[in-house]
Parts: sequence; C-alpha cells; structure tokens
Amino acid sequence: MSGISCSTMLNSAETMTVNGTWSGASAARTIVSSGPPGAITQGVGALRASITSPAPPGGSNSTWAVLSGFAPVSMTTWQALQVDMYFSPGVMGAGFREFRLYGNGGCLISSTVLGPMDGANTLTFWLDFPNACANSSTALTSLSFVMHSDSFGVGDVYIDNMRLLSNNCPFTPTITITPGGPSLT
Repeated sequence: MSGISCSTMLNSAETMTVNGTWSGASAARTIVSSGPPGAITQGVGALRASITSPAPPGGSNSTWAVLSGFAPVSMTTWQALQVDMYFSPGVMGAGFREFRLYGNGGCLISSTVLGPMDGANTLTFWLDFPNACANSSTALTSLSFVMHSDSFGVGDVYIDNMRLLSNNCPFTPTITITPGGPSLT
C-alpha cells in the first residue's frame, strides 16, 4: 500500500448496525463471535453472510452484502477501501472468480477487480470512480460487494475490519517530554 499513511474504521462488524446497516438478499447475515481461523481480524465479532441462493453459472451475486446508512458519505479524502474477508471453500466456485465494489445501488466506484481465494483475504479497492454515475464528492448511500463466477456455491463469507485508507492525513503535533526538556515532534 505505497503512499497510504492513515486509515479510519468504516465498519467494524461488531454489530449489524455499527456505522451503517447490513442488508440484502441471497444470504442470511448475522454477527458472530467465532469462526474459522482468519475470519475475525479485529475486535470480537465479524459479519457472517451465509449465501443461501447462489447466482447462476457465469452470473453475478450483487445483493448478498449491502451496507447503507454509514458515514462519511463523501470519499473526497479517501483513496481506498480495505476489508478483511474469509470465504468458505466453494462459495466463489471453481475457476473464474471476480470481486468488485459498487455504490448507490449499482454504480461501479472502483475499477479494482480482485480474485479472492478460499480462506482469509485482505481486499483493497482503489476508489477511482471509473463510471460517470459517481465521483469522490458524490454522497454514497450504499456499498455492495459483487461476486462474479462461472460456478457459485453456498456457504459463508465473513466480513471484518472495513476501513478507509488515505495518503492525505492531517499532521497533529505532539509534545514529548525528554530529560533535556520538551520538544515538538
């Protein structure tokens, strides 16, 4: 993550309504306090989305994990969204797999295309707003993770530690007391 110097938690997945509300179709969503190794990466919980209705082969699953009602809604100071996800074996199928980030109910907000593997993944989506439907100052009302695959399965996806990353962090001076007297760092 070259050039990234600070982050802020967007959604810690400790409750269903911490800085936003999780919703959608095709999955049952719950907060869990245990899971496979690597499923919970910070705090004591994670969102478990149990995929119950897989998309048809070669299709998309776009409504299994939708976050709405979060702040900030403007991404002007943020360059990327990073999230930890754990995929149970078979959820994304075998062979072709593609994972993307959309906002406001279907607007592509990152041109990043990821191919997550079964197990633990840290996914970084650069917020470059490739479509004319949104830009960094557009108020985002929702975020959705979209899966494309040639063969979907059912199973669990765990989401945790969703954070915004920036390379434009404010400098906050601190006073350090040393034996030779205070100094500003």
